[in-house]
Amino acid sequence: MTSLIKKCFEKCNLKVSEKQINDLSMLASLTLEKNQLLNLTSINDEENFVDKMIVDSALLLLNIDLNQKFVLDLGTGAGFPGLVLAILSPNTKFVLLDSTTKKINHIQEVIQKIGLNNVETVSARAEEYIDVNREKFDLVVARAVKELTILLEIAVPFVKNGGSFVAYKGQNYLDEINKSKRAIKLLNCSFVQAAPYTLPISNEIRYYLIFYKTASTDLKYPRQYSKIIHKPL
Repeated sequence: MTSLIKKCFEKCNLKVSEKQINDLSMLASLTLEKNQLLNLTSINDEENFVDKMIVDSALLLLNIDLNQKFVLDLGTGAGFPGLVLAILSPNTKFVLLDSTTKKINHIQEVIQKIGLNNVETVSARAEEYIDVNREKFDLVVARAVKELTILLEIAVPFVKNGGSFVAYKGQNYLDEINKSKRAIKLLNCSFVQAAPYTLPISNEIRYYLIFYKTASTDLKYPRQYSKIIHKPL
């Protein structure tokens, strides 16, 4: 798997060290192994995993400089993109947040085996974690499948003024942007760009939707999760 990761990164013009390649290979192997027991992800073969989990997470670094930032991976799941970005950005501090304890336990095992010292894990719902972490992060990232309107209300309150939120999205991103205009305004952020990227094996085109925090978000956001889901902004 090491050679496959190296080949993909070279194709994408991502410069990484041999140690980082080895760490990413270990991350992939550990996750695929544990996936047989815990169903962490629907992807269970090496080629697709490297393409759609490892490289998909990493390509954000071509668009955003993470050096010395404080980053929240919201709804990290099995640890993506947070673990990949942490391996590739050793001078950046990450918090990986997920409400599923078994996934957080898996991530902690991976952190220990790889020896990462720039990652903190939190098992909690975002609505709980926001209480003491409002507007604390330079960057919030999310690869969650939830609609953008929902993601924005959960994510933006965590972002510092002048910070950014990035949502990983597919080719239907424009519809989601159009549906989210009211939420963008109410949450005091602005849509910066949809940065396209192509996965090296599948050749799928995906997008990083980048938002900029323009002012403090009203304390009434985020609302209770049931309200966010049933009546999106």
